[in-house]
Amino acid sequence: PTATLLFPVVHEVFEEKRLQYSPNKVSFKIEISPDAKMIFAAIQEDELKRTLSNLIDNSVEASADAVFVKLFVEQRNIIISI
Repeated sequence: PTATLLFPVVHEVFEEKRLQYSPNKVSFKIEISPDAKMIFAAIQEDELKRTLSNLIDNSVEASADAVFVKLFVEQRNIIISI
C-alpha cells in the first residue's frame, strides 16, 4: 500500500462510469465533503479503483436509475458511500 490522495482516485472512477452509463440514462451525482478532499490513505490504488468500479456496476445492474457517490470523514474514519 502507498499513501494516496483519495479524492482523485474516487473522482476518476466516478467520471469513467458516468461516461460509460450516460447512454443508459443513469443519473450520476458525487459529493465530496471539504475535509475529505485532502485525505490520504495507505491503499493499493488499482484495487480500490477496481472495487469502486465493481460497486458502481453492481448498483446500475440492480436497476438503479441513479448512482450517488459520497466521500466523507466521520469520527476519523474515511467513508466512501455508493
